Amino acid sequence: DIPDTPAEKSKQLGIYLQDSIKFGSWVISGALRHDKVESKTLDQSATTGRLGILYSFDSGIAPYVSYSQSFLPIYGANEVGTPFKPQEGEQYEVGVKYQPSGTEHLFTASIYDITDKNRKQSAGPDLTVQLGEVEIQGLELEAQLEWDEIDVYASYAYTDSTKHSSTTG
Repeated sequence: DIPDTPAEKSKQLGIYLQDSIKFGSWVISGALRHDKVESKTLDQSATTGRLGILYSFDSGIAPYVSYSQSFLPIYGANEVGTPFKPQEGEQYEVGVKYQPSGTEHLFTASIYDITDKNRKQSAGPDLTVQLGEVEIQGLELEAQLEWDEIDVYASYAYTDSTKHSSTTG
């Protein structure tokens, strides 16, 4: 269940399936999810997916690519009573992982590109709009270092986003 607003009760049901398959040095992982959201004023559903492919070299280097989709129901309506559309997105990611032999250390570097549609944004005290499309590109660097009694986690992220269009909705 989704938290209730004072004026409306909502229900959300999600079914999620995922699997990972290893063929030699290849790892393929995928997932499907179906969500159904219902309330007095909202009836939204979506099926989204995720697919990733990784190749693990003997040296500890493992390049990968992935694609994923997202869905988020948006409650409420615009100033003329039109219900908001759900927020939807797609993400492409390319990266490399490195685990030095004989250690628990893991280093990851990746770049990603996200397209996000229908984000809700306040446009004034009594006006809410949905953005047409937002593009987000970024870079992430992570290090997970583990010794007997000490674990160190470090990360760096750079994000650049651009709004392409705006619509009320």
